Amino acid sequence: MGLMLWLAACIMLCAPQPVAAELRTFGFIELDNLVNTDADQDFADAVKKNEIRANLEIKYGRDDLHLFMKSDFYYAPNLSGDDDPYDYRYAAESEVANNLRISGTEYEADFNELYLNYQFSPFRLRLGNQLYKWGTADVLNPTAYFNPYDFREFLLRDDDQFKQGVPSLSGMYFHDRFTTELVFAFAHVPTLFAPSGNFWSLDMRNALYTSRVGSDDSLPTEWENTGIGGRISATVWGTDLSLSAYHGPDRDPVMVPEQVAFPPNEPLLLTIEPRYHIVNMFGMDFSKTVGDFVFQAEAAYSPNKRSLVMQDLSGLDAVQIPFDTRASDFISYAAGFNYFVPTGKIFENHGGETVFTLDWFQARYADDDLYGAYFTDLLTLRLQDTFMDGRLLFKYTAMFETQHSGSIHWPELTLDFQNGWTLALAYVAIDGDLDGETFEPLFYHYRNNDFMSFKIRYQI
Repeated sequence: MGLMLWLAACIMLCAPQPVAAELRTFGFIELDNLVNTDADQDFADAVKKNEIRANLEIKYGRDDLHLFMKSDFYYAPNLSGDDDPYDYRYAAESEVANNLRISGTEYEADFNELYLNYQFSPFRLRLGNQLYKWGTADVLNPTAYFNPYDFREFLLRDDDQFKQGVPSLSGMYFHDRFTTELVFAFAHVPTLFAPSGNFWSLDMRNALYTSRVGSDDSLPTEWENTGIGGRISATVWGTDLSLSAYHGPDRDPVMVPEQVAFPPNEPLLLTIEPRYHIVNMFGMDFSKTVGDFVFQAEAAYSPNKRSLVMQDLSGLDAVQIPFDTRASDFISYAAGFNYFVPTGKIFENHGGETVFTLDWFQARYADDDLYGAYFTDLLTLRLQDTFMDGRLLFKYTAMFETQHSGSIHWPELTLDFQNGWTLALAYVAIDGDLDGETFEPLFYHYRNNDFMSFKIRYQI
């Protein structure tokens, strides 16, 4: 990554400068607070996060040649007086990731977008950390192969925090009838999970066993672990259509039960390690506007995506650790629509925009003797509306994990004072059923993580 930044600086300094370079800066400062609503705890214990976030966006150069950075800096000190300061932490220990994310227990700096942009008609080149907005779905994107998710707050991170940038070189070709993009990602970036012991960790405890998620190390920076993909997009008969392909590290790790320990007088301790494998993916997506509706769908197919091989877990003596994994045909898709409700025709003085969103996500392995995908059969409904000439935004999101009757209900209210200050209030209720499953469904695992949050932001 350091070599990449050095090359970017050399290009900026050596390139001809017929037009004076400009420096543009934007950003905001935000205080984000999260309080768990479980009644069986003191208030100090209920406060799970007091986070200061500083967002900085910088563009230096010209329209055709510039350096762009969009970064976030986080600090979450223990302000509640809780005896356990690790209810919310970014990492188990200090670390620097391949995409220059710098993390500690109480702080983090990410550089999800930090790249050099060079454009000369009809081409555009970018070198550095990038986010690739492939796909059309509103929640999970099957065709967003490159950018791994940040699951450190389950599915509840803001949209601009949910995906990680990857160090890569990309090129786009703009034609009158189509656009082509090629991407080469030269360093692997793993999916992020909350560290063990965290409020959002995947640690599971029951009468028989305790599970703990181990390290989320990236694959070595070697040629066989690089990612390469391409996407071609066009508008055909009023429909925006894209085809894509990818070869490289799977964005989704296989969570492998790796080790077992037998602490005295305690349930056995099961360590689960995220493992990454090389996959081939082929996908398509489309979006079409019909009246007040925008219909969208995307799908991805892999002939060699891996998962855990099922075992008979009725008796611990027969369980083999670590679990085996095997490649299988795999398909995932998302489909839905956005409906721009013509509220103004009903309420003349409404003055805002009402949008109803529906999104359905499903993922399936072809082999029946493999454990299924972690996220599948996920239905998302969202209604958002603005009032008071845009000063008040109401948003209600409901997610249903239909396999295990899991649900998330998430109302939010944001007040924009239109002087740089905004105040956002939210409540999240999570529920789920065990349904006799050996491994806890994720919604069931987080059923006690209901919380209230409020955010104060000042736009610079």
